Amino acid sequence: MITVSPTHALLILRQSDNIQDSDTRMRIERWAVGELDRNPSIGSAAVREMWEGALDAGVTNATAIWVVGQGHSSVAIGLAIEEILSLRPGMAVDPLRMIISEAMLRIPRPSLEHLTDAALRRNDLPSRVRALWSLLHFGLKGEAARSSLEGHSEADLKDLLEATWAQNPLDALPSESDAERASRAAAMVRALGPTSMPEATDLARRRAMRPKRGSDSVERAIRDLQQNADPLAGKLIAECLRTPTLSYWFPVLLHAKSAQSKLQADKTYTPPSGLIGTNESA
Repeated sequence: MITVSPTHALLILRQSDNIQDSDTRMRIERWAVGELDRNPSIGSAAVREMWEGALDAGVTNATAIWVVGQGHSSVAIGLAIEEILSLRPGMAVDPLRMIISEAMLRIPRPSLEHLTDAALRRNDLPSRVRALWSLLHFGLKGEAARSSLEGHSEADLKDLLEATWAQNPLDALPSESDAERASRAAAMVRALGPTSMPEATDLARRRAMRPKRGSDSVERAIRDLQQNADPLAGKLIAECLRTPTLSYWFPVLLHAKSAQSKLQADKTYTPPSGLIGTNESA
């Protein structure tokens, strides 16, 4: 078996996108990641040095350089992510959001929480960088961290949400229970709902080239509550319905409450015993 230095393995990994055959590309990527992981401390240093070199050279836009070995488990890459986020939490938003997206897939929850808490204790973070760390803090801790979103503009929060977690931030973040997901969804509704309004029609939501809006994140969060069978989801929807600043969302929330109640009832329903398969012949 051929072995190479971590630097050469990293170079091969970065160039693998040029391989057209998907099976061949996957085999080569697995091999290159394996070389990085042969000695994780040395492999992680190679990845971190690549990122630090790019930052020192002024590369702050969203490029493929910030994503390494995507789709492959790697101890070395996980270590490199922890190290770069610890050393340079104030890097530009584009590389930070791409590395954080990878961190959510590769780093254990306690490590993510530690990195986030350390970043938010700093006083020198640019406003949009702090907003991105605040969103991660909120995503990890839900309702308990809703205050993290205060002070940030809806435009910044919406833009960072859509750019970092294009489909659904709640799906990307690690969570242990339906109750935690419900807590985060409700906090999202309370944070962005008062300053946004639901679209008047489905057609308006679907029209071509429509810019993304804060209401998109609110609607998605309400849908998450509606599809969550945990009893806490129903309680949180009810609390939102008692919040005057969310009055524009009451029709959507009422529909969600009804659907969630049915879902919860279906999940907990147990047919009465003795009624199935009985034969009352004389």
